[in-house]
Amino acid sequence: MQLLVNLDKHFNVIGFDVNKEKINSLKKGIDVNNDVGKIELRNLSCELSSDERILKKANFFVIAVPTPIDVRNNPDLEQLKSATIIVAHN
Repeated sequence: MQLLVNLDKHFNVIGFDVNKEKINSLKKGIDVNNDVGKIELRNLSCELSSDERILKKANFFVIAVPTPIDVRNNPDLEQLKSATIIVAHN
């Protein structure tokens, strides 16, 4: 979220998440993860959407997804794979 907030200050940015509830909360100025404050959310000028068709407007992508690790320090890349598939389709 902080990356989105910082990029939004200098560029036209699209915030996308597959979680519709998360996007709706962000649009209301609520960050359920408490990564950014209400004032920062209120000052966003970017588009926020859970509709992947919005990705067609983008010229490049920054993918930020959780990559948890197991007890052997191997990353779980499933969310990254899912995100790249969504981007590839758009």
